[in-house]
Amino acid sequence: MLYVLNSATLPLEPGREYIIKAKELSIEEAKKILQSEQFISAVGHQSTAEALTNIFGVEIKFNRIQIQLKPGDKLISIILKKRLEEGKVIKTVEELNAIGYDIWYFEIYENKVDVKKVDEHTVEVTFKDYNPGIA
Repeated sequence: MLYVLNSATLPLEPGREYIIKAKELSIEEAKKILQSEQFISAVGHQSTAEALTNIFGVEIKFNRIQIQLKPGDKLISIILKKRLEEGKVIKTVEELNAIGYDIWYFEIYENKVDVKKVDEHTVEVTFKDYNPGIA
């Protein structure tokens, strides 16, 4: 599932190891993804959801829910360039632009690789649960 979140957290399901693929997106790249995939908003403030709707051109609903990401999930996260003052909520696109933000896209994968450093120049890679079909 694709989620939209207005924070820098990665709320991962506990008890697993993960590999996270992260890529910074332009507004246009984020718009394209949001227009082509179903998503769930986890944006916890109405005014912030409205500002993001204006930026992306698709409805980002106010939806104050707790999510836990698991393998296969994806996340578009709006990360502010400055920490807000206590109690401050972004209300307009202008406020968001004044503070500055980055848009990040995260893909969540189960960690199926163990990497162990052998020496200064060598690592040993073991694939978990790998069965090449050789008897």
